[in-house]
Amino acid sequence: MSRFDRRTLGRVALALAFALPLVWLIPWGTAQVLKLAGYSQLAEEQEQLRKLEEERVRTLRRVQVRRDVVAAVITGRMTLLQAAGAFRELNRGSPSSYWGAFGHLYPGASDEERHCRQVIAYVRTELEEYPGGENEVVRRLEAELRGHLERGKLHLPEPPRTGPGSIPD
Repeated sequence: MSRFDRRTLGRVALALAFALPLVWLIPWGTAQVLKLAGYSQLAEEQEQLRKLEEERVRTLRRVQVRRDVVAAVITGRMTLLQAAGAFRELNRGSPSSYWGAFGHLYPGASDEERHCRQVIAYVRTELEEYPGGENEVVRRLEAELRGHLERGKLHLPEPPRTGPGSIPD
């Protein structure tokens, strides 16, 4: 895969993470515009807004945890499998529409391998701004993944309860 393709893949993945709340908001907003105003509708709208705000906050937390995990991987404080386990847990909180794209964005023989490849893609995207750093870290992660795949089936650990990769409520 060329450097351009990897960059594009990383940017697409980041764009999806940020665009998903908008995908939910647009149909809801359109439906609200088409409805007649009324007191019961106002209460319903306020409840919808509350739910959307909660989802927006959860999404922002997931984005921040991903960034923390990526930073821990880059600095060597977290292994690829630990990071993939954290990403797997974060992905569980994603909407079902995300899962349709997940298998296409990150190739692999299993979801565990795809989560590892997702971590590598995020690391690659993060390091694009630092010339030379990408190659060493990404090569290390790809070698780590190859080694695990050669030994057999991947087993991702559960994410830690505190620290980088811990999943917020």
